[in-house]
Amino acid sequence: MAEEIVERLVAAGVDDWGLDNRSAMLRVPPEPLDGYGYDRARSPVLPMSLTAALAALAAFEADGELIGVLGTRFTAAYLACKRDEVERFSRYVTDRELREYAHHL
Repeated sequence: MAEEIVERLVAAGVDDWGLDNRSAMLRVPPEPLDGYGYDRARSPVLPMSLTAALAALAAFEADGELIGVLGTRFTAAYLACKRDEVERFSRYVTDRELREYAHHL
C-alpha cells in the first residue's frame, strides 16, 4: 500500500496539479491587498477545533478528483485515522482539566 500511495502522490504532482500542467504554474498573482488582511468576510477561516477540522475533511471524502488521484483506500484510511485521533483526544484528560476540576473529585 505504501508504494501505491507514493505512486499516486507523484502522479498528482506530475499530472493535473503540477509539472505537466504549465498553465497552473503560470497563474496570475492576486491583486495587492488593501486594508485589513484578517477580515473574515474576505477570507476563509480555518477550522478552530479538531471536530470542526474533521467536518471539513468530509469534503475531502466527497472530492472525486482527489480520490481519483490518491485512491479510495488511501482516503478511507486517512479519514479513519483522523476520526480515531479525534475520538482518542476527546477521551484524554488534559493537565488544564485536571487543575480545573480535580478539587471536585
